[in-house]
Amino acid sequence: LTLLIAAFITAVPFFSALMISRTKTITIRTIIASQRLLPRADKKGRIAVFEIMRATLTIRTCIKDEKKTDTIRDLIASGRDQYDMQTFDQHLMDLYNSKVINLAAAKSAASSAADFERDVQFV
Repeated sequence: LTLLIAAFITAVPFFSALMISRTKTITIRTIIASQRLLPRADKKGRIAVFEIMRATLTIRTCIKDEKKTDTIRDLIASGRDQYDMQTFDQHLMDLYNSKVINLAAAKSAASSAADFERDVQFV
């Protein structure tokens, strides 16, 4: 990665001209987004439902340790406010509560249709 950054800085004159100091840290943020298209409740096309994950230090650690990969979904869900992450189910619930999609469409895309329907009752 360091060589890639160095090659990029060298190849692009603008970045070379910035004279990046070795004492400064370059932070590269990675965001992974997945989408599914679902029919809109108003029958006017489809809408994208997104799952968004930021590569936080904790997420990176979980990806590297296959024993911890099962916790990634919970980390995404709990990182919604702090890191602007969201699971498909969280976005499905937002769209359902906004009446953009109907219950059948939401349940068809949810991780668990039964869990989603249960969560709808408690909202």
